[in-house]
Amino acid sequence: MTQKEWLSALKAELTSARGSTTWDELASIAGVAPRALKTYRMPETSKDYRQLDEEKKLEIRARVNEFISHARGNEASPERALLQALAALVVRQARISLIEGRMVAGVSRRSGMLFGLTPEDRRAMALVSRVLLKNGLPDSASEIHQLLYQCTLPLGQWLDVEEVRRLGLTDSSLIYPESAVPTEECIELANGFSSLTASIEERLFERFVEAINTFTKTSAAIYYTEVREFVVRNPICDAAQLNDLAKRIPAKLWMMVQHDFYEPLPETWKTKSPFCAICNNLMVSEGSGVICRTKACANGHPPSPAAQSKKPDDCLRVKRGIMQYWVEPGFDEIQLFDRLKSAGLAPILYPDCDRVDISVGSIGIDLKAYRSPETLGMHFERSLGGLAYFDTKMVVIPDWIVNMVPSYIERVTACAYRSNIRFLSVSSAFARLVEGLANA
Repeated sequence: MTQKEWLSALKAELTSARGSTTWDELASIAGVAPRALKTYRMPETSKDYRQLDEEKKLEIRARVNEFISHARGNEASPERALLQALAALVVRQARISLIEGRMVAGVSRRSGMLFGLTPEDRRAMALVSRVLLKNGLPDSASEIHQLLYQCTLPLGQWLDVEEVRRLGLTDSSLIYPESAVPTEECIELANGFSSLTASIEERLFERFVEAINTFTKTSAAIYYTEVREFVVRNPICDAAQLNDLAKRIPAKLWMMVQHDFYEPLPETWKTKSPFCAICNNLMVSEGSGVICRTKACANGHPPSPAAQSKKPDDCLRVKRGIMQYWVEPGFDEIQLFDRLKSAGLAPILYPDCDRVDISVGSIGIDLKAYRSPETLGMHFERSLGGLAYFDTKMVVIPDWIVNMVPSYIERVTACAYRSNIRFLSVSSAFARLVEGLANA
């Protein structure tokens, strides 16, 4: 998405929330001068074009989110503020560990220190402690490591307050226990709480996006899809697979894939466990059998060991952030994409550098794996994202989540306040698309 397209999408969201919105009104809401906004909207080839840095974009995004929330009368309740502050704390600590490679420490950060808790962190922890004690629950928020552990558990087990129940978060956690990465619900709650808190995914792929943007728009889209599809299809890869990828993308992107996206297998993974025949990840022994390490694969399919085709000693695995933000949601995206191709449609995977997950003509498809339909509805109430550029907008949810959560589709539809989005399970979306092909 170009900068002009991004700004146009913000303007469209404001128009949906408050009625017709001019560029000058957007500038006022975003906190920038109208003349500056004009330079941001110019073609990238123009001599007057100015690039927005990521921090400024996040600030503008947060201002627009706040304005839309006020316009719709959705000011945060005290309990919503608690959840937002807690989610923002989790995201900040994840950035320290995942992006900056530093340890999470329970001491207060002082001038010149590179680790420790900031006053903002302490305020968030105190807010959680206050609510826990007020509700007669054990105080598990006074020590950062204990609090982060609690966040790997379903919120209903330790933070059973009204807002958690209202947002359908009782069975959702804020941290994936396997990868120690914030969940989709956590990112959503933190979004807009601060101009910097929810940028973890952008930071994770920052160097890759910068490298992609040095190519023409057409080439960038091709290389982006090549890289992302390769990574999603190969959570474990060997030298032969990487060498094959090198034939399809420029050398600087190939080097980045090796060094930024993959890492050596830990010794504990170099066992006799087989590879998964469905997603190509290594399986792990559990109980009386083996299961896939890709949770989306394990939840949606019975175990399917493959014939051993790679030697673990020669393999690399995706890093934990890549696993959570690309591979886990990408598993169902790739499955749907392959099924659509086999059915005779012409889907495009990650079009225009991930404007949506899949496009089929004028249909845009985004796959979301939120366990909470209310939180997913909140996400699309705030923003259409890349779906704004498609005539037909589909948001699809993996079947295993829809089957696990009662009335998922009805609940997310009611919470999104978007009559122009169709919320469907993956299987329902596939059936509709194939039916459309048959009736064409």
